Amino acid sequence: MGPDVKKIREQMYSLVSLDHASSVLDLGCGYGNDLFSLGQRCGADVKLTGIDSAFKPIEKAREKTCSDPRFSFIHKDIESGLPFEDESFDVVWSCNLLECIKDKNALLSEVCRVLKPGGQVVFSHIDWDTQVINGTDKQLIRKMVAAFSDWTQGWMNVSDGWMGRRMAGLFRNHEYFSGEVIPFVLVNDSYTPGLYGYDRIKDFETMAEEGLISGEDLASFQKDLEETISEGNFFYSVTMYVFNGKKNCKR
Repeated sequence: MGPDVKKIREQMYSLVSLDHASSVLDLGCGYGNDLFSLGQRCGADVKLTGIDSAFKPIEKAREKTCSDPRFSFIHKDIESGLPFEDESFDVVWSCNLLECIKDKNALLSEVCRVLKPGGQVVFSHIDWDTQVINGTDKQLIRKMVAAFSDWTQGWMNVSDGWMGRRMAGLFRNHEYFSGEVIPFVLVNDSYTPGLYGYDRIKDFETMAEEGLISGEDLASFQKDLEETISEGNFFYSVTMYVFNGKKNCKR
């Protein structure tokens, strides 16, 4: 996680109400980085639970927290339901998970089930079609961004590059949740390894290898990018949308 992403995440963590929380769940926790950061803001008695369908990240997260009894990490496919009792958590957090879930409404029902009445839900998702890259060939850049937004990567069951803009509607149409959407914009003004924009632009090379964009388009884009950088005009941004809400009543 680069410094630009960390800056956005810190702002997102500030939305989570932890003063009176006794239990926090991270859905799609990966290596546990978000849960570690939330744990730094919690007391010694708070239960911090992460769940993910990928075993290797869960294994690494367990190794990292083996000396801290507050943490537990579960390897399980979230699509098949959450292995927790009703009303188990004060906070449910998730970042960039929803687009990979086939039955999103079923997942939200499970979130509602395991969340305590009045509990907080903080779900976030990048909208991949909001990627902004400066250059001279507008049509080509739009084409590249659209292809990225439609890309289903190998580890995904499904994908939806517009999940950022769809997420609010999913929660709004669920009778037990209310809340607001808060946008966070990540901005890079330099093409520097370790920054988010650099990594996403490098992803275009993988897309070309998979035949999702042509080698000709990639070469033209890279030439345009080099010229933009040499002129000191590089710019990249992308928008993360956060639904910050609560469970309204007992399910």
